[in-house]
Amino acid sequence: MGLATDMRPATKVVATALTVAMFGCSSPAPAEQEGEEVVAAVCEARAAAAGGDADGARRTFVNNAHGRLHELAAETGRVDRRAEARLLEAKQRVEAVLEEPGPDFADRLERLAVAAAEAAEVVDDERPAGC
Repeated sequence: MGLATDMRPATKVVATALTVAMFGCSSPAPAEQEGEEVVAAVCEARAAAAGGDADGARRTFVNNAHGRLHELAAETGRVDRRAEARLLEAKQRVEAVLEEPGPDFADRLERLAVAAAEAAEVVDDERPAGC
């Protein structure tokens, strides 16, 4: 047996321990924090778009906001269907131009941030700060 063979079980133990430490022991963010994080992610994308970095805005939106917006919409829909519809419509307006963002990309993201803050307020009874 070589050194690499002897280390495999130890490597598996370390990998398992790291996985448990990173994911198994964490608690989900409170709904209020989640709403704030969604709005912050959309605002970050908006800032990138306003600064002329459409690729950065797209990346931030897709990686940090998109999935959370779906979750926020679902939670909002349980309480206020109109707020959910406004959020989904604003999200769709952003998604419609993701491949070829135009000069109004930052404005669309701004409107999405407002709709997300409104939805978060419906769910959390507290409105996160906008952009």
